[in-house]
Amino acid sequence: NLQFLLATTDPQQLQATLLSRCFQLHLPLLSVEKIEEQLQRSAQTEKVETELPALRLLAEAAQGSLRDALTLMDQALALGAGRLLTTAVNQLLGTLDTQQALVLVEALQRADSAALLQKVEQLLGQGIEADPLLAAMASILHQIALQQWLPLGASSEIDHVGQRIRALAQLIDPMDLQLYYQTLLIGRKELALAPSPR
Repeated sequence: NLQFLLATTDPQQLQATLLSRCFQLHLPLLSVEKIEEQLQRSAQTEKVETELPALRLLAEAAQGSLRDALTLMDQALALGAGRLLTTAVNQLLGTLDTQQALVLVEALQRADSAALLQKVEQLLGQGIEADPLLAAMASILHQIALQQWLPLGASSEIDHVGQRIRALAQLIDPMDLQLYYQTLLIGRKELALAPSPR
């Protein structure tokens, strides 16, 4: 009595007659937290020097697939010469780190268009694409909105990034914040229609 185990991410490619004879188990995607934990365990087992933000970026980019996360981790290690560095992961994924996105939002809050455009030009020149740039800014605005609704207080445990987000939450009017956020979402939605992403 032979039993076969088939694993696929695209069961629609299998013939209907074959599918009708199979007992199907649809496995859910892993959470970002679970993938991050597994990557951290792998890094510790292999004694790899690791920056924690790099693990989070890889876990988010994997979109629920541990296999994809491990593949990305190997590529990032090659870029980082055996170390798992946030800069290498950002380069690999074409993403922004939180500090860079914060600089953009801080310039927006100050209405410093020259500084904002200069930073955007610098990032685009480094190979960062327009959509991740808009997404990173929207993510920061979301964190600021959460801070306005659920203040973290004056805890000394808040890191430097958290302090900057808390300061922005006090400086930006909630109505303006919502306008910025909606504008970024519309910008991402209409990016493909623009004559140039820049």
